[in-house]
Amino acid sequence: MKAILTLALAAVLAVPALAASGTIAPSEGVSAIIRVEGGCGRDAHRDREGYCRPNYREERPICPRGYHLGEDGRRCWPNR
Repeated sequence: MKAILTLALAAVLAVPALAASGTIAPSEGVSAIIRVEGGCGRDAHRDREGYCRPNYREERPICPRGYHLGEDGRRCWPNR
């Protein structure tokens, strides 16, 4: 029983030491964060010039309960 506790303690102390050694950290100048949306938000992307543009959607937007689709076909307006 004493041997098992000693091995468990050694494992608990070894894991942070291995993580702090820097072998798994990204190299200098490289970010560990991957930007998925490019900062444009949901349903948008960046064009060649770097501006945010809406993604192409063939279907019309679905308005939540209590709203209806406006005349432009793109914006939801509250029902009266």
